[in-house]
Amino acid sequence: MIIHLLNTQEKIPIDTRRLKAIFRQIAKELQVEDREISCVITDDEHIRELNLRYLKRNKPTNVLSFPLESGKHLGDIVISAETAERDARGGNLPLLDELAFLFLHGLLHLIGYNHEDGDPGKAKEMERKEREIFSSISGYDLD
Repeated sequence: MIIHLLNTQEKIPIDTRRLKAIFRQIAKELQVEDREISCVITDDEHIRELNLRYLKRNKPTNVLSFPLESGKHLGDIVISAETAERDARGGNLPLLDELAFLFLHGLLHLIGYNHEDGDPGKAKEMERKEREIFSSISGYDLD
């Protein structure tokens, strides 16, 4: 498994070595060890620009996923460290755990899970999978 992790922001210190190990664990849990994934940790301004360009939403978000249609590379995940830090504080989680959850969420999108198409069954299935994987790698129970 190849995970490309690039931290382009400088405002929030992140242990990228430890984070990459957590990302590998998540990929193993989802059985995508034979695939390649890119993840960029960025700031609110950059993710806002991407959100506007690709989803027509002029605001920062926590995570965006860009799946690829074919090949060994599953796609790209972009995470805002600033939004993740705010969300972590609000949920009383360590930042690395919040980043792990966002990577998991993005990776589920890359492998075909969806919660935004109006189908409540698909949204519940994605949430169930998030809870299952996140609790197994972090020890937190999201219920």
